[in-house]
Formats: sequence, structure tokens, C-alpha cells
Amino acid sequence: MLCDRCGSHAYVHVILDTGGMLSWCAHHYREHEQALFAYAISIQDERHLLDA
Repeated sequence: MLCDRCGSHAYVHVILDTGGMLSWCAHHYREHEQALFAYAISIQDERHLLDA
């Protein structure tokens, strides 16, 4: 999947309380991480794959 913001590889997938889903690259997730906690019901964080 690709980042919804910039089109790079998405490493974080967020399921929202509204039923939608956002996919983020590591950079954009870090930029919006705190704000997403208010709306997320599930966060699948695969940023560890960057170090593999």
C-alpha cells in the first residue's frame, strides 16, 4: 500500500472510528501521530520493517 499523503510505501495503517482507513509512510505518520490517537481504533505499525 502507498501513503495517502505522498505516495511512498505505507508502513502504518490506521483504522478510524468513522470506519475509514488511512495509510501513512513513516515520515507522515510521525508528523500526525498524536492527532491520530484521538480518532484511531486500530493502528498497525510496521515501521520495524524499515530496519530489516
